[in-house]
Amino acid sequence: MVDKRPNYLSPLDWSQRPPREVAEYERGYDQEGRPVILEPSFYKYDTAEYRQLKPQWIKFTEELLQAECIIIVGYSLPEMDTNARSSILTAFQINDGARWLVINHSESVCDLYRRLLR
Repeated sequence: MVDKRPNYLSPLDWSQRPPREVAEYERGYDQEGRPVILEPSFYKYDTAEYRQLKPQWIKFTEELLQAECIIIVGYSLPEMDTNARSSILTAFQINDGARWLVINHSESVCDLYRRLLR
């Protein structure tokens, strides 16, 4: 059985990353086939690294558009995270067959999702 848990990597110190990790970012998955996910950062959209990650954002949106069930755990949907917000809102509007579940301890975050995902 393949372990499909995501492999989280920090966006900091990109220039210090081994070539293997850079290649994993570009592919969107690591050597074991697990998705590579860039941890949240307000700086991730204005860097050379982002250009390498753009295929992951495209894949993220494509997967949301095809998913039957989307579970969002602990993500606050910050206004500055425009790519994630855009992908989630686009998928919600287009993929009308998907079931959505938001799990978050903050009632204000849950209210935000309720307002946006109508």
